[in-house]
Amino acid sequence: MRRANAARWPLRAYAIAEEPLRDPLDCSTVDERIATVWPLTREAWAVAGKEIPSYLRSTAPGSMVRREP
Repeated sequence: MRRANAARWPLRAYAIAEEPLRDPLDCSTVDERIATVWPLTREAWAVAGKEIPSYLRSTAPGSMVRREP
């Protein structure tokens, strides 16, 4: 059953480093995708049983990694 369902998955093959920057099946706008993030963030922290941390953006943990062209 699972294998039969997998045969209908929308798979696309790309050569390494030739993948499109955007999923061609995604019809949402940038604003719609950004609007999705906050409810998901709140839910993830709630499920984890933790408070959402509050700190300045300039001191937020993490780093920016740019993809090579």
